Amino acid sequence: MEQVARRAGVGKAALYRRWSGREAMMLDLVASIEFPIIAAPDRGNLQDDLLAYLTGAAHLFRRPLARRLLPELYAEMSRGGALGNALRDKLLGLKGLQLQGLIDRAIARSEISPSTDLRLASALIVGPLYWAWIIERRSFEGASLSFIAKSLATALSTSD
Repeated sequence: MEQVARRAGVGKAALYRRWSGREAMMLDLVASIEFPIIAAPDRGNLQDDLLAYLTGAAHLFRRPLARRLLPELYAEMSRGGALGNALRDKLLGLKGLQLQGLIDRAIARSEISPSTDLRLASALIVGPLYWAWIIERRSFEGASLSFIAKSLATALSTSD
């Protein structure tokens, strides 16, 4: 709170008049921020939809602010609590809508089974990029993204 007050050019008392503490301030901030959500456009088939989504994710992960903030946000989500839950609801809810659309289109095109578990399929889609980006601190480019999209399409089309 001290750093925020200093940066805002106000005393800590001004912050505490508005928020009871760090978590309350962060919850307010989370509610007001428009987080960039990776689009999952319809490209006509599952593999191309996946490639478009993965390319969008890779593009987002190359942005300096995203490289700094997103790992912290994911770490906070893993800790739970009011702030972690608010972040999870906002980020995963918005991301989930995009991935649900991608999976629903693939089901409608009979590319994957209607019994596909949405949460597991979503985790499978984002897992390789998040692992490489957050844990290994590396990113994917063209050919690697194509390989991942093809592998994911194969894995999802054979699941039941």
